[in-house]
Amino acid sequence: MNMAEQPITRVINMSTEQELSYSLPPEKAVVCAHEQYSRRNWNTWSYDFSKARASVSGRTVSCGDWVTLVI
Repeated sequence: MNMAEQPITRVINMSTEQELSYSLPPEKAVVCAHEQYSRRNWNTWSYDFSKARASVSGRTVSCGDWVTLVI
């Protein structure tokens, strides 16, 4: 899949209603939003997605206050 075909994941902060978009799968998008906007960690190369704190419940994927729906 090339970048033109990569789906966009919309992530919403349930506390502030801030909305972000990522060209990543839902599980990685919510972790990135949490790391960047909640923890102020912009060192994307240091994110350890193997230890990601994303939780999946039905069609909802979340990390901290950040959520997205899997459609």
